[in-house]
Amino acid sequence: MKTYLNDKGQPVKVAAGLGGDSYGAFIVKPGGSLKRIVSPALPMVADRAQAQRNLDKYATRKGWAAQEAA
Repeated sequence: MKTYLNDKGQPVKVAAGLGGDSYGAFIVKPGGSLKRIVSPALPMVADRAQAQRNLDKYATRKGWAAQEAA
């Protein structure tokens, strides 16, 4: 799965939401906690692959740099 660096240099990745039954795009904070990006282009969805496709499109529009997740 790809991660991205946003305009502030913060990593952004797809992760499971609370309950683990839906996925969305989240900023990874310095301590490792996650903050959801709330945008109509990045809804919470049941399929992790769909959440990644949404993030890929959004990141491309924003011009964010892609990184392969470790």
